This record gives sequence, structure tokens and C-alpha cells, in this order.
Amino acid sequence: MKLKILNENGFTLAELMISVFLVALLGYGFALAMLQFVIGYQETRDFILLQQDMLAVMNIIRKGHPIDGIHNNSYNNYPIVGLLTAQKVSFSYSRDAITMSPVRGSDALNRQWVRVRLEPNTGQVITDYQFGGQSKYGVVVFPTIKERVNRENRYRITRLEFINLTPGLEQPQLIRIVMEGQVRFRERGRTNRRRLMTVEQDQQMNIRRVLYETTVYVGNADKYEE
Repeated sequence: MKLKILNENGFTLAELMISVFLVALLGYGFALAMLQFVIGYQETRDFILLQQDMLAVMNIIRKGHPIDGIHNNSYNNYPIVGLLTAQKVSFSYSRDAITMSPVRGSDALNRQWVRVRLEPNTGQVITDYQFGGQSKYGVVVFPTIKERVNRENRYRITRLEFINLTPGLEQPQLIRIVMEGQVRFRERGRTNRRRLMTVEQDQQMNIRRVLYETTVYVGNADKYEE
């Protein structure tokens, strides 16, 4: 018994080539979408880390610098000073550094002070402190993640300014803190014409910034030394 095949036609070479092309095109589109998703996720993660680090610096300025071996349960009565517990405050000439001292009392407090300052060349925030017989200089509190893009820190503070809102008083009582930071996602590239990106293009494509401002009351500014 013979079987009759109704249609013996297969795919032509052109049809196969078109099919392969469409599959490749779909695969390329999927890969491109996944790449954009990964890049977007990484940039969002980096931006969140920038904000977290900046908020941590704000807390150090406001509440004090927690230091292992000093700022723990056994030293709750004598924390490393911040604006909320400070009495005396002084600023650098450029207003990008602040030094805070507590109300004088015990010997430990007499020798306590903290300085928070910006290192403009690197975009780092540095603290120097003295607590009793212990002192340390050049403690990097920002950034906590040591990453570089080309020769530049990925995370930078581009502006740190302390503004005295009560200039007529002997001791500042109200401080305005302005902090601007940035994260660089990638190094400065070139345009489609192989020209180096302008500063504006670089900032738009490769950098994201955030600005924080807050006002803090100097907690013990109205207290007098004994």
C-alpha cells in the first residue's frame, strides 16, 4: 500500500535565512534589554549607597562620631561630641570644616574635641578627634566603599559647607549644613564622532548628584562653663 504525501515542499534557503535573522534579532533585543536592566540596577544601587554614606556623615556631625572602644555602652555618658551635645563650635576659613567641643567638666571632657572636614582633592570627609588621652587624625568617614573610576573616587563629596545662622552671638547656636555628593558610574567617554565628551555631557551621562541641607541646634551653646 502506497502513502501519498500531499505536500512535499520544505523551507527554502531564503526562508531559513529570514528565520535565523529574526531569531538572532530577538536574541539581540533580549540581551540588550537585560544589559540595560543590569546597568540600571547597578546605577540605582550605587546612588542608594551614596545617599546612605552621606546620611551617615550627617549623623556624625549631628550626634557625634562613634568610635570602637570609646563610643559604646560603658561610655554612654561621654560620647564623642556632635552638634547636639556641643557647646563651642568653630569653622575653618573656607567653611568646609567644623570643630566641636563639649561643655567643660571632667578631665576627659576638657580634652575632648572633634573636627569634621572635607578633603577637596579626593572628595573624602575626614575626622580628627581627641578623647581623653586618645587622639587620631585623618579618619576617613566618607566614602565607606573604596572604589575608583579611572583615577577618581567613585563616591565624592563635592561640597560641604557650615553656615552660622546666629552670627551676632558669642557662640554659634544654629548651624546650617549643606552637603552635595556625587557618584560616578563610568569614566568620561567619547561621543559618536569620537570626540571627548564635554563636561556637561559627562555629568549628564556618567554622574548622578544629590544635595542635602539641614539645620542643627548646638545643644549646649547657651550653657556657661563652671
